[in-house]
Amino acid sequence: MRKKSGRKPEKSADSIVWESLALGLASGILVAIPFLRPSLFWVHYLALVPWILLLTRQESGRVWPHYLIGFYAFLVMAYGPFSVLNKAIPFLAGLVLLPPAIVFPVLFRPAWKWGRVPLVLLVPVVWSASEWLRITVSIGGVGLHPLGSSQYLLAPLIQVADLTGLAGVSFWVAAVNGALVQAWLNRKQWRQALVPLAVAATLVLLVGLYGLWRMQGFELREGPRLGLIQPNMFHYRDAERTKELFRNELEFTRQEIPAGEADLIVWPENSIDYPFGQDPEYLEGLQRLTGELRAPLVAGAFTWASRDEGTLHTSGYYVSRRGELLGRYDKIYLIPWAEQIPYDSWLGRISPALQSWNRSVSTWLLGYQGRILPGEEVRLFPLESASGVVRFGLPICYEVSSAQFARRAVRGGADFLLNISSEGFLSGPVYYHMWAHVIFRAVENRVTLVRTANNGLSGFVDPLGRPYSVLRGKETGRPYLEAGSLVDRVLLNPRPGSFYTRAGDWFAYLCLGLSLFLAWRGFRPGT
Repeated sequence: MRKKSGRKPEKSADSIVWESLALGLASGILVAIPFLRPSLFWVHYLALVPWILLLTRQESGRVWPHYLIGFYAFLVMAYGPFSVLNKAIPFLAGLVLLPPAIVFPVLFRPAWKWGRVPLVLLVPVVWSASEWLRITVSIGGVGLHPLGSSQYLLAPLIQVADLTGLAGVSFWVAAVNGALVQAWLNRKQWRQALVPLAVAATLVLLVGLYGLWRMQGFELREGPRLGLIQPNMFHYRDAERTKELFRNELEFTRQEIPAGEADLIVWPENSIDYPFGQDPEYLEGLQRLTGELRAPLVAGAFTWASRDEGTLHTSGYYVSRRGELLGRYDKIYLIPWAEQIPYDSWLGRISPALQSWNRSVSTWLLGYQGRILPGEEVRLFPLESASGVVRFGLPICYEVSSAQFARRAVRGGADFLLNISSEGFLSGPVYYHMWAHVIFRAVENRVTLVRTANNGLSGFVDPLGRPYSVLRGKETGRPYLEAGSLVDRVLLNPRPGSFYTRAGDWFAYLCLGLSLFLAWRGFRPGT
């Protein structure tokens, strides 16, 4: 009678492939879920586990394609709300944003093979580095969907961002994932399994204690009163309908904001969906409004960059209470295809046919070609009120996802940031994700951030990342996809700025340097 072997039967190649694919897709889905349902932020504490298990498999070194398939699934799901514009957008956005995702497996697998760094530390180091690279090198510097941004509801645990930026929050979230995998791999030796869990718990505890300490005794003073207008209007690329919307916004503002109640009226991005200087009615209308309400006004509009070439700037205009045009800011960070066609001039030099095809993609996706040119500098504007004179920066739309913009503005002397935006009729997940970036820019730079959006979310966030006043719609009180207004004071930090404001992405650089070193050690023969 033949004795049974104690060895497990080896897995077939097909079995390994299917298991690897399942692990890749599982993480992709789990990483996407909190960006679609913000209340499920805790899912990110285990969302990376399948990817880590996949990349630490011994059966085959060719696991990174399955990771990329999973990452592509994450991108398609995360950009799913944009399908209201065109069903193909999430799939094409996923393809465009996918290449930088290869950095994580390329750095992680050799570093893991070296075997000298526990997963509870290795995973967050490499993840934070690769995530920062992915955001930095993506087309348009798209800073959307970093892992740590899902934690915006947990005020004590995100205060570390004033030292490390958002990368530090992604770090501790990834550390929890690494600890779970390491504990699972050591599950047969329970003492060893508890060690990584204890390390991760200690890290989160220290981050939380730092956050509670920073939130104690934070002194703020009352600043100017801002009147936010959320018109919830649909933009048309039609001159007459745009003028009609403008007149409706004027009347809505008169009804909502009594004269003298606000020190500054704020309209959202593209509230004048037309080149501002081309028709005198726009400036004349704003001049009458500011005179009646006895307050200056900020409004989003377009500006001709070159009429001959048909190019524009996406701008924010600042009009005084006496109707004088005080200045404008031109948006620097542009949305690919929607505002600027990537690689357009480069492709034109290589092949006019490729350039034409690239432009046709924009027309097919959105119904028009992005012909916006970027601005050149971050501008600050003075605002005078009974509380004194302060200066504010004006990030437009998804520029609020740019940590670099916020740092430049605060280093330049901004007392608060005013984000005007218009995400259109997308959906709650997009509005809440942009709101998360508002919260992180406030914490990173210790300044109040005010947001006025065409369709929501609009409100005030203090330098500790706490929303203290949120605009609610007039019909049901919902904070988005309803018209409404809000008047409240800006809470000013007497000493705006932080270590992160001054030092920038030092923490991400450190993680990147460690990742490269660990990967190099893993590639060295005999290690």
